[in-house]
Amino acid sequence: RAVIFAKWLVETFGNNFLSCGPIIDVAGGRGDVAFELQVNHSISTILIDPREQKLNKKQYLKITNNKNTIKCPDHIKKLFDNQMWDSEEYNQLLKNISVVVGMHPDEATEQIIDFALKFDKPFAIIPCCVFAHTNQWRNRLTKCGNAVRTYEQFIDYLFDKVIEKQSKQIESNCGNIQKTYLNFHGRNIVLFRLYKTII
Repeated sequence: RAVIFAKWLVETFGNNFLSCGPIIDVAGGRGDVAFELQVNHSISTILIDPREQKLNKKQYLKITNNKNTIKCPDHIKKLFDNQMWDSEEYNQLLKNISVVVGMHPDEATEQIIDFALKFDKPFAIIPCCVFAHTNQWRNRLTKCGNAVRTYEQFIDYLFDKVIEKQSKQIESNCGNIQKTYLNFHGRNIVLFRLYKTII
């Protein structure tokens, strides 16, 4: 999945644009997407996830056998939230990224969109879990006023949220939100928006 998503990111956003600033991979778990982008596509990527990054055997060997030419993505072991975005330590870094991405980022899904809207950044996410009964998100409603309980409702909710918030911005450097599907089993819908210069 990480290989397919990374390849799609490069094909969709373009190598030149992605190389303008680091990509941030939010809630990337083991760091597979970040590894693919940085090691196999030579695009600077930063993993943001409070959990430890764990290379699989193939990744470990690739890094070990090429110590002088490639390195693992940088890893910031923090929660991706408002506190981090506005901190002196990370604010400047985050303002200079090219795009924020997340593949099945679980609880961080909506935060990725909120960050992208706040800082007017392109994004690409593959939503997964809805967390319909978690207190933090229990009151989410679709445009029709229904509680967000299913995956399909969650996709619609995120899509509509971006349209509504972006319509209230005086001017945005990004285009409208789009949706596509990747060729792998499981949750494979990508929600994304591009920088206007690459639309």
